[in-house]
Amino acid sequence: MAKPLERRSAKLLAFFLALIMIGSALAIALRGANTTPKREVKLSFDDFTAVTNLPDTPSEIYYFNFRVNDTNLLNLIQAYAKLVMRDPVFRYVKLTGFDSAAFAYYPKTNSYVYLFNTSSKIFASYDRKMKVGEFDVKVKDFYAFCDQVNPALIGTSDVVFNYLENVGKEKENLLKYVPEKNYAFFRAFQGEIVKQLIRLNDSNITVADFYFEGYALNGSKYEKVVAMNFTSNTFFVEESNVTEEYYVFEKGTLSVAVLIDSNFTKLLEAQPEMRSVIIKMEE
Repeated sequence: MAKPLERRSAKLLAFFLALIMIGSALAIALRGANTTPKREVKLSFDDFTAVTNLPDTPSEIYYFNFRVNDTNLLNLIQAYAKLVMRDPVFRYVKLTGFDSAAFAYYPKTNSYVYLFNTSSKIFASYDRKMKVGEFDVKVKDFYAFCDQVNPALIGTSDVVFNYLENVGKEKENLLKYVPEKNYAFFRAFQGEIVKQLIRLNDSNITVADFYFEGYALNGSKYEKVVAMNFTSNTFFVEESNVTEEYYVFEKGTLSVAVLIDSNFTKLLEAQPEMRSVIIKMEE
């Protein structure tokens, strides 16, 4: 028989939505003057490639495009950025301007990295310099900074070193199956955090180990992409009345649902309907 999925992340989502409604005035994308010094970039990736090249498997990834020209999306971006970019590492770094940013967190080592897409020089306070491959890295305590790649790297030294040591190498990452779009914002969760947050109703049965939620502007309408790697007999249901436009498909190992609507608030609250089939044997 079929059962609807219970979202154990309801409280977490409600908290994030509350942040969004606040309409933070966070001035995240600092506008530098035209005379801002440029930096030497030895290797550059587009935003999506840089994120999919992250070392190992981070449990959480957030992406922000601060140049989006839409108030609703910008409020969403600023709300999440205010939450994610509240970190002691920024005591030692001055960013004069950037277009986009990403954040990845690794719970086992309590380590993380920020990626900033900018053409401007990044000023950092540091104790020493190190060479990792062809790149110069500035080190302060257990933090590391490298602006010779773009997006530039700022974070705990273990993740920054790992990224640079393996830069350009193919990584096994489910993000590569996510539909490529001009996302204004996305968040992705992998591994144990997904298993804990998404379960069947009244059970300990986990149904997925990867969750992606991204937002983009599709002409005059808003687009929401939800992608999951189901680990049980679970699937998205085709429902024509979820949003103005709605469709599902498979890409790689991911199940993908695309929701499109002109009402941003409605789209934020909308979720693709999921079903899980459980076969019980008669005793």
